[in-house]
Amino acid sequence: MKYLISYWLLLCLNIALVNAQSDPYTTAQNLIQNNRFEEAIILLDEALNKSPNNPEIFFTKANCYINLGKFKEATEILEKSVEIKKDFTKSYEMLGDLYTQFRMADKAVANYELAFETDPNQENRLKYKMDIINILNIVKQQQDILPHIEEAKKISSDNFDVQFLEAEYYNYIGDFNKAKEMLDKIIPSVPNVPGNEKYFYEAGYAYHHLEQFKKADEFFAKITDGEYKPKLFQFSADYYFNLAETYYHVYEYHESEKHLNTLLKIDPTYTSAFDLQAKLTAVKTNKSEMIKVMEAAIEAIEKDGNSAPLEKIYELAILEYQNGQYEYAIESCNKILNINPAEYSVIFLKGACENQLKQSGEASATLERAVKNPKLPAEIKAKYYFLLGLIYKKAEELDQAEESFKNSMKGFFKASSIHELEMVFKQKQKLSAKK
Repeated sequence: MKYLISYWLLLCLNIALVNAQSDPYTTAQNLIQNNRFEEAIILLDEALNKSPNNPEIFFTKANCYINLGKFKEATEILEKSVEIKKDFTKSYEMLGDLYTQFRMADKAVANYELAFETDPNQENRLKYKMDIINILNIVKQQQDILPHIEEAKKISSDNFDVQFLEAEYYNYIGDFNKAKEMLDKIIPSVPNVPGNEKYFYEAGYAYHHLEQFKKADEFFAKITDGEYKPKLFQFSADYYFNLAETYYHVYEYHESEKHLNTLLKIDPTYTSAFDLQAKLTAVKTNKSEMIKVMEAAIEAIEKDGNSAPLEKIYELAILEYQNGQYEYAIESCNKILNINPAEYSVIFLKGACENQLKQSGEASATLERAVKNPKLPAEIKAKYYFLLGLIYKKAEELDQAEESFKNSMKGFFKASSIHELEMVFKQKQKLSAKK
């Protein structure tokens, strides 16, 4: 009996070997079903020796590599399959998925487009467009999304996901009325359950930027957990107060007032806002008489043969800046710096003056030299970098602006730096779209 079993096993093995030799592709598929991918690849190579122009074998081999976690090898094999068969849709789709994982947006989009062009199935075609929009959102290339949304709408204009993505796009580019109009139609059907936070976030986002804060808060109140919960801080009174204070500290008074006004619309009883409001009101008053008084006091001290206290000259420089007399403020700053070249608050004010005079080259040079000082405290460095970011942004030197805001993302300046970085990204996208 033992010999009979051994003979039977040997016979089965021989049959398997014969099958492998005659039809290695079928045997490889059997191995794949048992998760024996490395062995399957060997047989698939045999199959390719017999049929080197069969894209299906390449596709199957690529799947084996994907299951082994070898995505680069899988990509190379899939590229071969579409060289052989230009309309091999499923390879284009898988290439799109792999390039999406690699965050290689251009190649992902190109392959999804080829899948879209070669697949007659409308449901699949809609999916490819959604995949394209997804990768463009991931890599922050939202400026390229609209044509794909339009194509998706031609396939299914009533599709919920397509409508939501379109509303999300309009929110991103700042057309909040359009976003609100679209979201008003689809959000009422969305149940308030975990996983739907993104829908309430976008609706709240549109209403918030339309200054319909009460309605926005109704949507935000539905977000109690998940990745969108931390994002809600940017819609709070505390957030706007931080922005207003930050811009005030870098002498960007108009920007400070803008955020303060938004804050008071959100919460008219926000106590800390009133002190800052009073300071901004004082900044706007004409300083001509105060400047004359300060100049007379400094002149009187100097007539007696004494040096005017540097803090008095600094006060004068601040008054001149607030009065829009930036050239005079620079002169006052230079008087101080001739005596004390390392006075960082004066260097900062001088850079701010040059910025107001649209002398971006001089302003950035003034601040860049100072910020390299290793003795400069971290909080002061952040302040320097933040103003540098504003200067570079205004001059459309966006790479330098981005780097500066990343360097200023510390402590008091963190929220405002993130806010500015988002605007730099959008500015980059607009410039890229024009090319």
